[in-house]
Amino acid sequence: MAELLENSRMADVLSILLETPDKIKLDIAISGVTGAGKSALVNALRGLSDEEEGAAETGVCETTMNVVPYQHPKLPSVTIWDLPGIGTPQFTADTYLQQVNFDRYDFFIIVSSRHLCQNDILLAKAIEQLGKKFYFVRTKVDWDLESARRQQAPFYDEEGVLRKIRNDCMQRLRDAKFTSQGVFLLSRYDLNKYDFHRLEETLEKDLPVHKQRAFILALPSISTHILQKKKAVLKKHVWEVATVSCGVTATPTPDIPFACDTSLLLPSMLNYYQEFGVDDGSLAKLARLVKQPEEELRAEMKKSPLSSALPLHVGRLLTNAQVGFFRVMFSPLLLLLGSPAAGRIAFMSTLRMLERFMDDLEEDAERVLSKAVGRKIA
Repeated sequence: MAELLENSRMADVLSILLETPDKIKLDIAISGVTGAGKSALVNALRGLSDEEEGAAETGVCETTMNVVPYQHPKLPSVTIWDLPGIGTPQFTADTYLQQVNFDRYDFFIIVSSRHLCQNDILLAKAIEQLGKKFYFVRTKVDWDLESARRQQAPFYDEEGVLRKIRNDCMQRLRDAKFTSQGVFLLSRYDLNKYDFHRLEETLEKDLPVHKQRAFILALPSISTHILQKKKAVLKKHVWEVATVSCGVTATPTPDIPFACDTSLLLPSMLNYYQEFGVDDGSLAKLARLVKQPEEELRAEMKKSPLSSALPLHVGRLLTNAQVGFFRVMFSPLLLLLGSPAAGRIAFMSTLRMLERFMDDLEEDAERVLSKAVGRKIA
């Protein structure tokens, strides 16, 4: 009984250590003038459509009248704050930061759908004076392009229109004496286009190292670029899972490895499905969004089982692994070397298994996304 309690305590402690990095808080503030599209951007960053349950309310008029926190649907430690529009009678530029509890946020995204206005500039200067980072995002670029397409046909030049919008915003920043700030052009309805990846790279670079992981995992899985970034982050998690497996396997009770590994591997692997956006719920949602049969997207999962079949798959993997483990564990050489060697074997077995699983899953996620958008993704 004492041994079982000791093993239980060890598993609990190691599990806490394993989960800690994913509990790092990240608070992102979305602000700007009324009607700029702040709430729509909040939804896009959380991977939600404007009509989904839990989405921020959007509309042509100001719909955010209070500071509203929206937890990330897959990472509760990440919160995107939808701030009221600046420049309304209730939220004037001179008192705005105090009213929205400025110190709470890691950085600000200032959203504008037209020209950068005086309130945008005043807000940015106030944020800068208080030592926080801010980023200008020009939204609704797709609207501008469609308007230009109608006006300029047959001489429409998309790159020329985007360059003109960017140059106009940059000139206004220079006039306001901002020398190092960029402008990021986005469309909420096609987040993978225009400057989203440049914004993502900039935000990641500017965040403290310990918060970069949470930020990357919070990004919507909309491109190969983001999927590969997530895989790099999650591969560090694979090492942590394998290390925990090693620690538990080094305990003296011979039936702990299989039971403990199941409790560690299954939640971790299910989490990887969610992060790559290929769990059953995400596939169903994607099928509805792109108006494709769900079965066609599921058929692109060529190397990995569907998430609903994962428990059986993990059980099969661990049964095979356990047979090999005990064959080695009770060999004369390992009996001589003792439990530290058993721990090292468990570490390498778990690491190799999870790395192969993650490589296959990321490839499947790329195929699913390519099928959904009807073209090879970048």
